[in-house]
This record gives sequence, structure tokens and C-alpha cells, in this order.
Amino acid sequence: MNRLATLSLNNRSFIALVCIAVSIIGMFIMTTMRQELIPSVSLPRSR
Repeated sequence: MNRLATLSLNNRSFIALVCIAVSIIGMFIMTTMRQELIPSVSLPRSR
């Protein structure tokens, strides 16, 4: 675990680039998902 922390602290720009790439890929996949895969959510109302 110490090695992973050292590696990510030494390569901050690479880790930031990987995080941005994963976020962009995730947003792209969410927009191309079929509607059936996303459940409808209805929040309960209090009176």
C-alpha cells in the first residue's frame, strides 16, 4: 500500500489525467445507456 501511495504522489499529473479520462468515459457511457437500464426513481412525499 505504501508503494501505491508513493507512486501516485510522484505522478500527480498522470493520476489527474487518468481521473479525468475515467470521468469522461463514465459520462459518455451514461449518455449512451438504454433507458431500460436506468430505473425510475420517485421520492416519497411527506404531507
